[in-house]
Order: sequence, then C-alpha cells, then structure tokens
Amino acid sequence: MDITASKVSAAKKRLKSTDSDSRYSDAMVLKEQGKLEEAAEILLSACITPSIFHGHYQQLFIIWRAFNKRDLKEGQYRQVIDRIRNMIQLNDEMIECMSSYWSQHFHEEVSAEYFDLYSNVLIYDANALLKAAEAINDVDNLKLAVKLINGYMAKKASKPKSS
Repeated sequence: MDITASKVSAAKKRLKSTDSDSRYSDAMVLKEQGKLEEAAEILLSACITPSIFHGHYQQLFIIWRAFNKRDLKEGQYRQVIDRIRNMIQLNDEMIECMSSYWSQHFHEEVSAEYFDLYSNVLIYDANALLKAAEAINDVDNLKLAVKLINGYMAKKASKPKSS
C-alpha cells in the first residue's frame, strides 16, 4: 500500500470519531488527495452543530466555492443557490455560537457583529448567488444577493484607507 492510500485509509478509519480536530484532519487529508466530495461531507458534519471552530467552515466553503464555480459553468444554478444559502445559514449560526460562547466566557454580552471578521461568506459568494439567481429569474435570491453585495460595499467604504 502506498503512502497516499495509507493516508486515505487511515482517514476513513477515523471518520467515526466525533473529535473536531480529528474530523478536520481527516477532511484535509481527503482534500489534499482531491476527494473534495468526501472532505466536504466530513466538514459539513462538523458544522451541522454550530461551533466556534471557524476553520471548519472556512475549508468547507472553499470546497463549496469550487463546486459553485463548476456548477455555474454547467448551468446548475439551483445547486449553486442552495449551496450559498446553506453557507449563509451555517456562517450565521457559527457567528451566533461565537457570540454566545465568548459572552459566557467574558461574563458580558459580545455582539455577533464583533465576529464579522470571522465571516466565511465572501463577496465572491454574493456575486455567484447573483449570477445564479439572475439565470433562473429567482427574485428572492436576487434580492438577497444584492443585499449581501451592498453590505460588503458599505463595509469596504467605511474602512479607513491605508497609505
């Protein structure tokens, strides 16, 4: 058995583990091997229950962006929309979890906005949502995409410019 097959085999054996670090490691091994569907499945299972481990979400969304790019080219617009809507929901849950966790830790309210820096939904995702929604004339998701894009632009405009 070569080292690659050994790594994938070891990762599959550990899939039953509920340990977050182990699942993340398993997913990264599979991602490295080009097994994106399997890696995404593991990462999604780690994100279904909201957590403060933003790296899991980040890596899942990176993989999903590759799927979105492919699906946009193939005209699979509904899949792109559904995936991005899931990204938004998972991201919002993660931010709320972070706010709750750190509020308890510091014994004072820490707003969700404080954790915007950890958001894993990007302007690219909003633009992909816009493109997919326009393609199938999905007015609700078109409005959501515009709202996201406007939010990113407002944040960008409010940031001080560095010289």
